[in-house]
Amino acid sequence: MGTPKRPARVREYGRSWSPRLPRRDIAFLVRREHCGTADDAIREMIRTRCEASGIPARLIPSCLDYGLLVHRAQQAVWRLCS
Repeated sequence: MGTPKRPARVREYGRSWSPRLPRRDIAFLVRREHCGTADDAIREMIRTRCEASGIPARLIPSCLDYGLLVHRAQQAVWRLCS
């Protein structure tokens, strides 16, 4: 039988994300920010971290999309709780 193969892509929030995308790191960074933080500030923070950590340029747009998705989810939770 052997070990099962890792799926080529992982589905999260209704979209396929590359397994090379540092989703946990991005989610951690975004959740540390206030839910009222501007989208541009979130994008800049993620872009700076991605470039500093050596993530390939072709994955940076996906990182930005994922970061904003986490930010929107955080805002939705805040709206439900207030």
